[in-house]
Amino acid sequence: MSFYADDNTYILTSEQPIIRFFHHVVNFEKVSGSKVNYKQSNGVFLGKRKDRSDHPFRISWVHYSKVLGYLFGNNYNDDDVYNKIFLRFSNVLNLSKCRDLSLKGKSSILDIFAYSKIIYYVMARVPPDYYINMFQRKCFSFM
Repeated sequence: MSFYADDNTYILTSEQPIIRFFHHVVNFEKVSGSKVNYKQSNGVFLGKRKDRSDHPFRISWVHYSKVLGYLFGNNYNDDDVYNKIFLRFSNVLNLSKCRDLSLKGKSSILDIFAYSKIIYYVMARVPPDYYINMFQRKCFSFM
C-alpha cells in the first residue's frame, strides 16, 4: 500500500501518491478558502530515501519530527523516546512509594497517575520488550 493515513499522519511511500496528496491539498485550498503554510510544513524521508538531499513539493524536509508529542524520524531510536517516558513513570511511583497506602490506593496511583504517563505513547507505537519488562518490574516493586 503506498498511501494510508492514521489520524493526522500520512505515510507516502513513492512519488505518485505524494503528488496526488498535494493535488488534494490544492483542491481543499480552492474549496475552503484556507491556505497551507508550506514554510511551516515538514516532511521526513524514511527508509531507503532517508539520504535524499532535494526538497520537493515546497515543504521543508527534516531528519526527525515531533507529531503530537511523539518523536520519529532518522537518527532516533526507541531509547530516545522511552527512556524519558520511563523516568516520568518512575518519578510518579517513587513519589508515592513513601506513603502508607493500601493495595487499592497503590492500584489507584498506578491507574490514575502512572499509566497516564505512558498510555499515549504505547498506543502510538509498541515499546520494545526491554522497556515493557522495565515498566512491569517497576509496577511490581511498587505494589
